[in-house]
Amino acid sequence: MQASWGVFFHKETFVQNGQTTPEEKAIVAKFNEHGSEVTENAMARYVPTWFANARELIRANFKLQSIEALVVQFSPFARSIVIMGSGPSAMQIASDLPRDDPSMIVLCGPTGIGALLIHGRSPDVVVVADSAPEQYSVIAEHDPDDIENWKFLLPVTANPLWYSESSIIKREQLYFYLPYLDTLGTVKNAYNDILKALFPDVHNYISQAGSVGNTSIGFADMIAGENRDARIYLGLDC
Repeated sequence: MQASWGVFFHKETFVQNGQTTPEEKAIVAKFNEHGSEVTENAMARYVPTWFANARELIRANFKLQSIEALVVQFSPFARSIVIMGSGPSAMQIASDLPRDDPSMIVLCGPTGIGALLIHGRSPDVVVVADSAPEQYSVIAEHDPDDIENWKFLLPVTANPLWYSESSIIKREQLYFYLPYLDTLGTVKNAYNDILKALFPDVHNYISQAGSVGNTSIGFADMIAGENRDARIYLGLDC
């Protein structure tokens, strides 16, 4: 990754220096290490649901927009990419965000939207990382007039509620990625290769896409690309 990183937590503002400090690097490393601590036994129980959802996406029979189409919408002008969490610092971080900065892209999961809206900021992209129907239910609680302006990044294993005929979200708001997991032991190659074969129009994997944080980091990386001026800010805690 060429873009530099900033990290901000409760009662702290954006990092202004051009390089990450040892403390910032340690926080990022700790987060990445925690995000990859998934065992084969823990993940195995989700695999049947993932493939059942994948089959439903195929049956829905509509043209899927791949994650690349979303990346190119932001890459030309993105200078700051904020990854919002939903922990105790969310309200403070949301209040610190500029309201009218077209070069700032804000990513968050469904449960991080509330803090943004309270402080007059909307998510540019809502990132979904799991197949639980509760994720869609959180979105359904928001004003439809707000929702129609958001974009959603979904795994191809997402719950069918997101794209069903009764969904409050239009299908043109949805963008899909392949959730690559390398913590599935002996089944990892079959899992990843089968999804790739099932969805040839969705070209990009996001590695370790088992959490909103990890998925957002992978997506932010794609947006930043080789732009050394882009900054990626983490606002993640629990």
